[in-house]
Amino acid sequence: MKMKHLGLCASLIITIGCNAASVSPAGGNDTKNGSATGPMGGNYSVGAPYGGGTGAGPTLVASGGGSVASLPPETESQVDFLAPRGGGRYVYVTNPTRDIIAIIDSKTLAIVEVTAGDAPTYLTTIPGQDVALVINVGSQTLNVLRGTTVGAPLSIVPGANSISVSPDGSHAVVWFDSSLPSKTGVVGSYQDVSVITLSPGKESATSMTVGFQPSAVVFSNDNAAAFVITSDGISALRFASITVPARAPLIRIQDVTVGGTDAGTVTADAGSSPLPADSGAPVDAGAAPDSGPLGDGGSSSEGGLPPDGGASPDLRAPSDSQSDLTPPAPTGSGKPVDVSVTRDGHYAIARRDGRSELLLVDLVAGTVTSTQLSSPITDLDIKDPEGVSASPQAFAVLRNESKLVRLDIPAGFTDSTHQKVWPAFVDETIGSVSISKKGTYAVLYTTAAPIKRLVIVELSDSADAQSTSVVLQKAIRAIAFSDDEKVALVLHTKADGSPTATGIDFATQLDRSYGYTLVSLQDGFPKLQVTSANPDPFTITPDSSKAFVLLRDDANGVRAAQRIALDSFLVDDFQLGSPPSSIAALSTDTRKVFIGQEHPEGRITFIDWLTGAVESVTGFDLNGRIQQ
Repeated sequence: MKMKHLGLCASLIITIGCNAASVSPAGGNDTKNGSATGPMGGNYSVGAPYGGGTGAGPTLVASGGGSVASLPPETESQVDFLAPRGGGRYVYVTNPTRDIIAIIDSKTLAIVEVTAGDAPTYLTTIPGQDVALVINVGSQTLNVLRGTTVGAPLSIVPGANSISVSPDGSHAVVWFDSSLPSKTGVVGSYQDVSVITLSPGKESATSMTVGFQPSAVVFSNDNAAAFVITSDGISALRFASITVPARAPLIRIQDVTVGGTDAGTVTADAGSSPLPADSGAPVDAGAAPDSGPLGDGGSSSEGGLPPDGGASPDLRAPSDSQSDLTPPAPTGSGKPVDVSVTRDGHYAIARRDGRSELLLVDLVAGTVTSTQLSSPITDLDIKDPEGVSASPQAFAVLRNESKLVRLDIPAGFTDSTHQKVWPAFVDETIGSVSISKKGTYAVLYTTAAPIKRLVIVELSDSADAQSTSVVLQKAIRAIAFSDDEKVALVLHTKADGSPTATGIDFATQLDRSYGYTLVSLQDGFPKLQVTSANPDPFTITPDSSKAFVLLRDDANGVRAAQRIALDSFLVDDFQLGSPPSSIAALSTDTRKVFIGQEHPEGRITFIDWLTGAVESVTGFDLNGRIQQ
């Protein structure tokens, strides 16, 4: 394995997603192959800024005395359903106070208002299609919109606030996500969901009982089933068998025995003084953007590590000696996180915060086995691209050892020949992994500390497969990939303080600035773009040719969008007439990105992502309901 170290060219430029619902901020929310395409138009990973939690920050001990660092967990965030939603040609905007949905034609700018149920609030679309689903919280119903036509209301479970749609748009699951901030004050059911069949003209809803407190919904990529991730296991919804209300089969995993009879063990070489298990309260990612899973929509929580004013502390584990490979005692929550489902719907993988066990769930047989890794798993993702006949693979990050472990699914859980452990990435602290859409690359990084580096790993078994270490100028908040796997877009954290304060050095100036970096996945070339405001939210176009970010600072009058050419890394600015709040790319047929703005009468701006032509529509009386 070859390792290349590339520094960031000092390029200081003082200027400087969002289709359907939930997803993966580091490869996405806990559901890495989540229920729908997220706001960035591609695979992405979201982590909150370093720090977070409550009380004092981590204790850093000099490496000469056995370096340890108690870091908060790697983090991802949720999203808001009230922002405008884009389909293929139309943009849909709810107005709960008037019980209407405004539908805006991106080609003609014509506006159609349609009547939905009582207080239409939560809306999502099927990516690339002019099909929208909206929850009417007042009447506890759901409407399906096709183009500008509203279907008959369907009765759904009370209090639902989330809609997860299958990749092909044939089914949806409507449920109550207790982790989302309440918009209505209504508490929904902790164990009831509605399964929606989306056959045109034959839409129907069937209520089902699932495990306790759902946190995510993932679909098999053959679109035949959905799996509801709950605090006590995984409930399987096999669509062909759902004809009447019933109790969905629950595969319990909270009581699985670690290192069970059938479980294999990955014996990764551990450092002599590994970092302790993840600890501390979760990082507050702030208000989230549109209803994909992404971003830091507000301020970060206090506490955690102090802002990085220059060189980062050495938090990596020593790797010059062996440990006894005895995993630490289980800590943290028993709830499964980072759950991913194989394309055929046969297996799921999961981990638990602060624990070393990797769980394999046989969704057909209803059994759970586990394998014990050599230290706590801080992030987990799956490689199972469409059109590939090879076995799916699980990738686990061991932050305490700066290592990546790969296991074939399911053979790697019982047969060591189907396991691979990358040697420790020396001089790196890695806690999160994000895998590109086709599974060509994995990017390793951390959101839990102000580490200004990432590692690009070629996921190939060939002898000359390379790993590229990329030096950045700022710490990492979130990562997104273009669908063509050529570019990673890295959003950065901002340290406290003004970048224009007197007496600070250049590194501190950069730390205190907003910005993002474009990284070529092929050779690791990075370009830093310093911005005048927080670059969030953003979207990547479906053809992978452009990315757009929004810049907003009301105090300083910053109201802009930036268009980024993903081949040249050059940036264009578009000034906006009102404060921007949401953004999404429509279909390649329209070639337009829409930007929702805060305006007393409602305003949306459309930008042709190739020509840069700008058109705006104002006056559909949303009374400020366009929000992120």
